[in-house]
Amino acid sequence: LTTLAALCILLVCAGRYYYETIAVLVPGLIDTPSDFKPYHQAARNIVHGRSPYLAGGYIYPPLLAFLVTPLAPLDYVTARRVWFLLSQLFLIAFPLLLWRACGRDWEAACWIAFVWASGGAAEEALGLGQVGPLLTLLVVLAFTTRRWQQGAAVALGFALKLFPGLLGVALLLRRERHAIRWMVLSVLIAVLLPWAAVASFFKG
Repeated sequence: LTTLAALCILLVCAGRYYYETIAVLVPGLIDTPSDFKPYHQAARNIVHGRSPYLAGGYIYPPLLAFLVTPLAPLDYVTARRVWFLLSQLFLIAFPLLLWRACGRDWEAACWIAFVWASGGAAEEALGLGQVGPLLTLLVVLAFTTRRWQQGAAVALGFALKLFPGLLGVALLLRRERHAIRWMVLSVLIAVLLPWAAVASFFKG
């Protein structure tokens, strides 16, 4: 009975998630303004040897623009849909990681599925093409991994949108030396190298 009840809860949550984040949103992935548009324009600027900050509305560290460059050759609508698919994969990966970290039982699965389907933030992030799903995955990695993976996840979150770097304070307070070393090394690579490249090699 417990297993049957848990499966029913999971199916209801999956159905709600599908309706709110796929059925409702996919028809709107057309040539309209979105938060993804500056990412795409910044990536195109990089491909053509120009600074990503020539794209109106791009206010993020340069790493994000570099990560989006594989989508630069695509037209905006196609790139937006690919980004939507990637964001969905990020949002599917993080509950699985949480479930594994919480013991892989039915109770944990139900609670995670409930929050996953009813949180509401995913709808806005997916609809506007925000970087939130990727940041969420990195934050979950920071909570569920250990040692070097933890430090690298915090550093990459910082390199993408700065505020996830606050998780590094916890590593410092806990004196996680191995994680701290990887956090510092990853920050140097993921933050300073893209900035140096933009400052030295790109016009504008």
